[in-house]
Amino acid sequence: MAALLPLLALFIIWGATTKPHRPFSWGMYSTSTKGLLWAEDPDGPRPITPAQLGLTPDSHYLAPADLHRLTDQADDLPPIRGLIIGSQGDWAVTYDPGRPPAIVTPLPAGTAPARLAAAFRRIT
Repeated sequence: MAALLPLLALFIIWGATTKPHRPFSWGMYSTSTKGLLWAEDPDGPRPITPAQLGLTPDSHYLAPADLHRLTDQADDLPPIRGLIIGSQGDWAVTYDPGRPPAIVTPLPAGTAPARLAAAFRRIT
């Protein structure tokens, strides 16, 4: 059993490590649900800030029900696209101010890491 402890430690370190060309780490899924949302501006996509949604700066939890509530309460939001990735499921997000509510579509199992990596490449 003691021989497995170093392997477990290496696995935990590997899973918690992020690198620029690594699409995800399993640590980001640890019982949380996070949103990566962006606005489609004429100059290209730009991230939506927590302040724009009415989230506190230290909030790291955004579930589909929260997104619906926040978009209903927020003033002057641009059209939003994005992803919600989490331990309870993964969703694609589309919000158009002229046609509320936000549309939150479940992603097929196993597709979230690749979509998240593509979204990060697109907005950075």
